[in-house]
Amino acid sequence: MTGDEIRKARQRKGLSRDQLAVEIGCSSMTLGRWERGDTEPIAVYQRELARVLGVTASPDTVQQRIDWDLLPKAFERLEKAVTAVEKEVTTEVELSPAVIAAIDFAVQRLQGARLQAESSLGHED
Repeated sequence: MTGDEIRKARQRKGLSRDQLAVEIGCSSMTLGRWERGDTEPIAVYQRELARVLGVTASPDTVQQRIDWDLLPKAFERLEKAVTAVEKEVTTEVELSPAVIAAIDFAVQRLQGARLQAESSLGHED
């Protein structure tokens, strides 16, 4: 769906941008970006838009797009964010072993997701 199609379908349903955003689980700012054509929704949101708005999404439109040039930078930003939270939490509060394990698990999942994404299409560092 194009941004214009999203906006028109939303208006036909009588939904405000805020209402549709709540229905599909995104922010109204994000929905606004889609409607203006600044960005496109990823596959999960394309399916949700089709469901809520009562339109059919073709298999060609509902595709997960990965910009491989941006992927390393995205993972780098996520890793920095996790590290920053980890440092802030560990310096401010005495952490229980369960919290430490949860942080370690999140970091491992992030690293695993990065490796999986890179290897799934043959993109490795």
